[in-house]
Amino acid sequence: MMKKRDEARSINVRHWLPTRVVTVLCFLVSLGCHAFSYAEPPQLMPIEEIRPGMKGIGKTVFSGTKIEEFNVEILSILTNRSPDNNAIMARVTGGPLPLEKSGVLAGMSGSPIYIDGKLIGALAFIPSIFPNDTIVGITPIHEMLRDAARLDTQTANLRAPQAFGFTPISTPLMVSGMDARGLAFFEQQVAGWNMKPVQGGSVAKMLTKDADLDLQPGSAIGVQLIRGDMDVSGVGTVTYRDGDHIIAFGHPMFWAGAVNFPMAPAYVHLNVSTLIFPFKMASPLDAVGAITQDRKTGISGKMGQVAPMIPFEVTLNAPESNAEPHRYMFEIADYKQLTSLLMKIATLNALLAFDNEQEGEFAITAKTAIEFADTEPFAVENRFVGKDSPIPAVIGAFAPLDALIENKFKPVHVSKVSVEMTVRHATQTAEIIGIAVKKDLFRPGETVDAMLTLQPYNQEAVSLLHTLTIPQETPRGALILFACDADATTMIETMRAQAKYMPQDLEQLTRLLRDAVSRNTLVLSLLDLKPGVVIQGQEFPSPPLSMTAMMASSSHSYAKNSLTRGRILARTYLATDFVMSGCVALPIQIDGQLTETGDDVVVQPMDTIQPIEPKKEGEETE
Repeated sequence: MMKKRDEARSINVRHWLPTRVVTVLCFLVSLGCHAFSYAEPPQLMPIEEIRPGMKGIGKTVFSGTKIEEFNVEILSILTNRSPDNNAIMARVTGGPLPLEKSGVLAGMSGSPIYIDGKLIGALAFIPSIFPNDTIVGITPIHEMLRDAARLDTQTANLRAPQAFGFTPISTPLMVSGMDARGLAFFEQQVAGWNMKPVQGGSVAKMLTKDADLDLQPGSAIGVQLIRGDMDVSGVGTVTYRDGDHIIAFGHPMFWAGAVNFPMAPAYVHLNVSTLIFPFKMASPLDAVGAITQDRKTGISGKMGQVAPMIPFEVTLNAPESNAEPHRYMFEIADYKQLTSLLMKIATLNALLAFDNEQEGEFAITAKTAIEFADTEPFAVENRFVGKDSPIPAVIGAFAPLDALIENKFKPVHVSKVSVEMTVRHATQTAEIIGIAVKKDLFRPGETVDAMLTLQPYNQEAVSLLHTLTIPQETPRGALILFACDADATTMIETMRAQAKYMPQDLEQLTRLLRDAVSRNTLVLSLLDLKPGVVIQGQEFPSPPLSMTAMMASSSHSYAKNSLTRGRILARTYLATDFVMSGCVALPIQIDGQLTETGDDVVVQPMDTIQPIEPKKEGEETE
């Protein structure tokens, strides 16, 4: 048995700097080390020495920052509960509540369990069917030390493991400054991660005056995901400390692998005991280190290490109220699979707090700007309409960020994000229902004056004059003039030149996202039915005949190289005050000589509609 103890202790010494060495170093550089005390790590008890009937204690915080004890009795040992993992089954009782009345509280994950003063593991699992029972599962400490020492950067699927019969204790996500509707949306988004957002708040300074800010086994610990004008932190308990190194939770938070989240002591306000979800209501204090690993058997990190966060700014405008723009400032955890979601949560919460008129129709113009550490900044604008809930607008505003973060080409390193939203309470939509030109025969270089008929919601029809210049090199023959909304334009383009929308590198993806048409834009396009080609994601609208013939005769087709179903010869964009819908088309002829017809070619009568000048016009010729 002594050999096993020595082997168990050697795991700790081999991976981490011994505490005695840390003490000497702290003495030499006491300016940086005097703030925290380093207790000698406890002796460890291997799972082979644990027997049913043994009794011990657990440690956790029930109030403030004071560590208190509860009782533990070992029931059984489960070997190979999952690959390379065992579990110690026990019953917990006692404590100031006591636990047999309250049940195990969310936030107790990681509570260290001792037998004869030796650490055996962390409180981590409860029954999935009767969660208020006091039978629990304990993650062995040796498995936690093993996983905490991993140096690989492999990430998992951000879903906590679920097992039949027992499930990880839920992690309470303590949220301050969040609207109840935003909280409900947040809960839906994290449901698969064994987490539960809980409305909380910050800690009053008078309560923390005598708080113990040193993290020790049994201390409440917060993992900060959002901070600033709102705070979101996962709360659990520290299991083990050796010098600067911390292990906690006893189960994964996201099972995300290598991470970099700020960690902070947490102050427990009170314990809420319910049949559905008993939990600790707690608030994080100032960050004291970083969580660097999120593994199957727990999270681990280092005191004194800084976890950088991404600055995030939300600016909101409401022209109808004549109110000054309101700015919200946040810091967001920097992790690929979480950053965008957390920014959406912060934006939604800011929007709900800013706009008191929560029901009815609305139009939101969103400008999203993204800065990167290693590439050019990116900005895009779009407009959204809806009723009652702004959630679709928030999700749409971050669609470009999602695409860039999740791209398959290479990692992007986001350094800052800002979103500006202008909110109006009106249904600002219009359908494109007609297009008319003065003649049906044009020649290269001539300007086409297209009269576009729009039907705004609950208003009289209006017309817009929009122009497009026919390129000089346009061949003789039949063309089609399209006037479409953004979605229809994208659909037509995808059908016409599918390979163009299969980017081959990050630069092409960024260009596609940047060139995406805003939903308040009316697009006028001139289509030639003759085919063009796409090579490596790049369109060539006027390829040599030899290239077209070769592509047409090939017996093989690849997504990145293909013929197109027609060529866009010219295209112009008209920004409007409406979110546009609909698409109309009109055939025209190109000839070498200009011929007047004397009659309009129309798809809808225009004699009762007076033209109005467009708001803004730009032209792009391919």
